[in-house]
Amino acid sequence: MKLHNKDYKNLGVIILLLLTLTCSVNTKIDDTSPDFESSLPTRQTEQAPLPSPENRQTSNSVPLTIRELSVPNIIEALAPSVVEIATNGRFGPGGGTGLVLDEEGNILTNKHVVQHATEITVAFSNGNVLKGSKFREDPVLDLAIIQTEGNPTTPAPFGNSSELQIGEDVIAIGHAFGFEGGPTVSKGVVSALNRTLSDMTGLIQTDAAINDGNSGGPLVNMQGKVIGINTFKERRADGIGFAININQAKNSAEKLISLGEPLPPGYLGIGFEEITPAMAFLFDLPRNGLWVDYVQPKSPADKAGIKTDDIIIKMDNHDILNGSNLADFLKNRPSGSTITITIIRNGNDLYEIEIILGDRPS
Repeated sequence: MKLHNKDYKNLGVIILLLLTLTCSVNTKIDDTSPDFESSLPTRQTEQAPLPSPENRQTSNSVPLTIRELSVPNIIEALAPSVVEIATNGRFGPGGGTGLVLDEEGNILTNKHVVQHATEITVAFSNGNVLKGSKFREDPVLDLAIIQTEGNPTTPAPFGNSSELQIGEDVIAIGHAFGFEGGPTVSKGVVSALNRTLSDMTGLIQTDAAINDGNSGGPLVNMQGKVIGINTFKERRADGIGFAININQAKNSAEKLISLGEPLPPGYLGIGFEEITPAMAFLFDLPRNGLWVDYVQPKSPADKAGIKTDDIIIKMDNHDILNGSNLADFLKNRPSGSTITITIIRNGNDLYEIEIILGDRPS
């Protein structure tokens, strides 16, 4: 296309304007200008000092990574605190595992390990074997304390079971089947928390193998801290074992030592199912409560008129939403206590039934 003289003049004007604008922009963004540096936010290049060791534990900004130990290191560290228990009694020989509680020689184990024992021996990792004696028992938590004299003891390091998480790695240590050569070690995870079985609440479920002889031994986290006392396994399935959480176990042990044995809880005499949301929907039941599926003949519940298919929703003024509520309620009510149970019968009939709790069958 041919440009006329007028077009050349216009083009020159446009080029001149562009050059003027370019110079103006360059002047305004010259990064050597004092105004430029003061107008932009400065970037910190010096790192903030790290918190001192005493302040790191209380810092809420960045959680610290807890160092995990290897399994062999954990076993070596706990060896002086884990003992083998051998018993003899009216049902013949038996055995289990114990855990050193303190420097006074108190050893924590399961009640069922020593319940019927007339003779007890305790073997330590250093080779010493001493006579033991039953001291006190917890009738609810399946715990007992035995005592020895004459052996320097190393108390076990205890953790905090309230900090456990489902899926966390754990190891179970115990003298399974009384095999020679030291304790048996198995590894697994925390499968579930706050399980309730019979009168025992707050149980830790794990798939770490728990076998005969493991009872009373420690369940340990990967920091080498005891977070549970292995107590039994579900024999109808594989990989389902239970441990008493260490917070409950320590609390029980301290009370046994300082206050003596508590009175056993009163006996009701029922079997039940906890009502889950799925069950409630399927059978048109209340969302919470205990569905009675068995009444022991001649038990306090039977004598008071509790029937199969009744749904327990209250005891006195306490809501009974699950088995844990029931066990916690009965713990503080020994045999002879009178309680009032509120039930739902036939779908919507509400009844209050007075029951005198009895002695638990041996």
